[in-house]
Amino acid sequence: MMSSQYLTLSALLCIALAGPLSATQPTEQTPEANSTTVFDPYHAEIVAADGRKITAHIIGHDGKEVRLIPEHVDREYTVPLENLSLETQQAIISNCPTAFLHLDKNWDRENAHAGLDNTTINDLTHLLKQQLTMSFLSVMEFDQTWLYGDLLDQASVIYQGIHYLEPLQVVRDRLYDALEIGKSQVVITDGFPENSFRLWLFPVRAEYRYAQGYDDLEQLSGYNTLGLLVDRSEQIVAVQCIRTSQLSEIPTSHWNLFDANTVDFFGLKKKFAAQAKVRIQPTNPTGVTMNNARPRDINKTSTTVHQTQIYFNSSDGRRLSYSRMYMPDRLARIIAYNIGKNWN
Repeated sequence: MMSSQYLTLSALLCIALAGPLSATQPTEQTPEANSTTVFDPYHAEIVAADGRKITAHIIGHDGKEVRLIPEHVDREYTVPLENLSLETQQAIISNCPTAFLHLDKNWDRENAHAGLDNTTINDLTHLLKQQLTMSFLSVMEFDQTWLYGDLLDQASVIYQGIHYLEPLQVVRDRLYDALEIGKSQVVITDGFPENSFRLWLFPVRAEYRYAQGYDDLEQLSGYNTLGLLVDRSEQIVAVQCIRTSQLSEIPTSHWNLFDANTVDFFGLKKKFAAQAKVRIQPTNPTGVTMNNARPRDINKTSTTVHQTQIYFNSSDGRRLSYSRMYMPDRLARIIAYNIGKNWN
């Protein structure tokens, strides 16, 4: 991960410009021009309070400091917002996400197994077609805003207070009394961005489950394991809840189910016997709505979390597991794009 260095803006400008600082007059724009300008955090114009400016890729901000990589400089720096012009401060706070999804730079390269019969790709395609109400017959155009997080003070909830792109360590600390020590694995599921995610699995403490209600499937206490999918910056991008005990108490819904082979998309587990039964139930239409964000400013897609229920029964009909997968719409569209590009 690229290290961050804290600098004054003057020192940063010296590095970025690789020479003496040159004062430039801020460009005058009419209010109409400003209102239609699209803020591009990947090529943002950063203007100092005295009018000097650079172009930079913004990595994130917290409303007080902004982390950025100046153009033609291979290092991340942290700059106080108060050192910037009022216009730049307002542009960042109003239009720039506080964080971005961090994928491998070659995440969408063609997969060597693309085109082969793939039951997981088939299951993902069936699921995403319903949840995104879209066709995979042609390659989608990639939308850079799918990588955007949320604006300041508009954190989107994936599940039970866990926010999209929230640091893993923050969630682990907050759920210390609920979770045991976890373990992680690389996500290798076809269709998912390559070399980009890890799955952390945390057993839910037995005492927490019984204290909070082990039979409540709407709460974390109703499950044996919490799965957290994180990106290359260890930010949470999706959640799964897995139950493997007291399964006879969970009725099977018969609405909008389809038969599948994949038991766990994040951990890439499939049914182990031909007669075993995996039934997947996408929500209708798109799961649990996230907190109100501003799609016009931060992305063109829905700020929705798609909830998927997965029932897994043995060949003799015994319930082996029940799980729920919570996937933000932005991630679902990235996966759909990757499938359309590399598996069709």
